[in-house]
Amino acid sequence: MLNILKSDNIYIKDFLLEDLKSFKNFTAYEDILFTDYNLCFLSEREIKNFKKMIKSKKNKFFSIFLEDILIGYIAIKKFGFFNSNFELSISLDKKYSSKGYGYKALKLFLNYYFEDIKENSIWLNVNSFNNRAIHVYKKLGFEVISEFLGDFEVQDIKNLKVFEEKKENFVIKNNIIYSKIFTMKLDKYTFIERCK
Repeated sequence: MLNILKSDNIYIKDFLLEDLKSFKNFTAYEDILFTDYNLCFLSEREIKNFKKMIKSKKNKFFSIFLEDILIGYIAIKKFGFFNSNFELSISLDKKYSSKGYGYKALKLFLNYYFEDIKENSIWLNVNSFNNRAIHVYKKLGFEVISEFLGDFEVQDIKNLKVFEEKKENFVIKNNIIYSKIFTMKLDKYTFIERCK
């Protein structure tokens, strides 16, 4: 159980179910490519599913605070019973993205993950169009190890300008839009070297 991690004005602590209430105060991403990050619009069913994920023994969620304001969360999900293969995810309130808080929070969390939890590697999936996130991940030492296609959440994007601008990040097969997704991995020693 994590008490509190702190670096400057960023705090990370165990996610509490009551933290879900703060999501409704988050600012929405206007860009249709990032609608999946709009935690402020979670339906009752989605909140119920989120609660199940939080309670699952395979998952561990952490709240990210700027001073005393909840600005996002970090989650790790365990794959496999016998190995320690964890997937990382992060989501921030739009109001606090592109300000360095995600980088600070991830750096703080990854230090805890490698040093205190004593894991040796971690991986994540990121849409190839999410240049801001990819930049942060690479800065921390993550490397792209593979690419795959995943159903894109917003299937009626074909006629929008943003789709034309980012077309190289998508594939259409049988009239279904798929997003190119990178799998990125980070090992403990690369992180330590990169973030001394």
